Amino acid sequence: MIRFLVRRVTLTVLILLGVSLVVFLTTKLIPGDPVATLLGPYSTAEDRARLVAALGLNRPLPVQYVSYLWTLLHGDLGRSIARQQPAAGVVLPAFANTLLLSGFAGVVAVAGGVALGAVAALRRNSVAARLVTAVSLVSVSAPQYVVAVALIVLFAVQTRLLPPWPSTSCSPA
Repeated sequence: MIRFLVRRVTLTVLILLGVSLVVFLTTKLIPGDPVATLLGPYSTAEDRARLVAALGLNRPLPVQYVSYLWTLLHGDLGRSIARQQPAAGVVLPAFANTLLLSGFAGVVAVAGGVALGAVAALRRNSVAARLVTAVSLVSVSAPQYVVAVALIVLFAVQTRLLPPWPSTSCSPA
């Protein structure tokens, strides 16, 4: 049991390191210059050099990655360029909403899955069981973004049970 837990924790740490490396390298490969974005088009070479040094972008990539990991481990997500405030203040409210939505979706999925599974088990080889199996197969196979758009159309556009966008955040102009 202990060996299993140690192996799982080790694999989790390795996966998290791999994900952090992919995210770090992706931000380095994205086209554009973050220094030019921060300073604007009228910045001087001295301003650019000062900001590059302040951000540590003049250090080797492995050193930047270790620094990135160190700040992540301490809960520092950096600053939002768009809002000029700590990124944690932008991310955490959305994270709380995401957890709430995921928890509700999980409860609905488990309750619906158990109910439909019971129907399929009790009425084996019937039309209802085949219909439940088909709906389950399609729902698992469909891309999430297609299902999301279909649910928005169903609940927001057709039945008007829910608003098509959150009323407290950005809404279309």
